[in-house]
Amino acid sequence: MVEPTLIPEEYACPITRQIMDDPVVAADGFTYERRAITIFFENNNISPVTFKDFKNKTLVTNFTLLSKISKFKMLRSSIATSQTNEIENVVTCTRNMINAKEVKLDL
Repeated sequence: MVEPTLIPEEYACPITRQIMDDPVVAADGFTYERRAITIFFENNNISPVTFKDFKNKTLVTNFTLLSKISKFKMLRSSIATSQTNEIENVVTCTRNMINAKEVKLDL
């Protein structure tokens, strides 16, 4: 069985530590999950990474990272589907073997 796929550090928001769905670059040059940094901005004027004051609170979508994360999620989903199919095949084979033994016992 394949080990669970680790999330590359660059795909994780520095605030939530979760894989990002809507990565945005803030004025400090770091990328955050849009919702997390927006909530952070409600009570803070400093960078959660550098702890320096933000010059502005403009957020720009990080399209390059968004594309990489989307591809990563599709690959991870594909791997999970493949693993599920493999498990289902093993279960089916096992059931068939058990059923074959039961038939032989009935004779």
